Amino acid sequence: MHLTAKQISLLLLPFLITGIVYLFGFDIAKNIRHLFPAYKEYKNKTLDQKATIYLKLEADGKLYEAIKKKIEQRKKYAHWIVQTILYKAAPREKHVQKKRKKRTAWRLQAVFSKLKVAIINGTAVRENSYIYGAKVVKILDDKVLLKSKKGEKWLYLFH
Repeated sequence: MHLTAKQISLLLLPFLITGIVYLFGFDIAKNIRHLFPAYKEYKNKTLDQKATIYLKLEADGKLYEAIKKKIEQRKKYAHWIVQTILYKAAPREKHVQKKRKKRTAWRLQAVFSKLKVAIINGTAVRENSYIYGAKVVKILDDKVLLKSKKGEKWLYLFH
């Protein structure tokens, strides 16, 4: 089998091109920017500035999301504190008479109207719960309605 000169040159051409690129690759890469003018656009300072601004905005967005998540967790924690720590269900009317004296002087100390929780004489109560023989009927923004054997009485927060 005999190969012509043309066939031999086509067979050796890839090896020859690879050798040239290997030896002069740095110079080729250095001078290739003159062939492609779009290369200058990517080297522009405004592009770097825009990239910096974008990265800062992205970091600020992540910080905002983290703060937003913490706010939601605080709301859950506040709700949990009110449910488990502040709120203690007072015993029903029958048990109150046996264990404690009846108190008729109630003092409203705080109201959490969104959670329907109030603090009366240092005890956190909810609607339909009992405190010292009186049932908590309604909790509003600045007052609480109590119902006892003597009748209904409004307790005001600022009185």
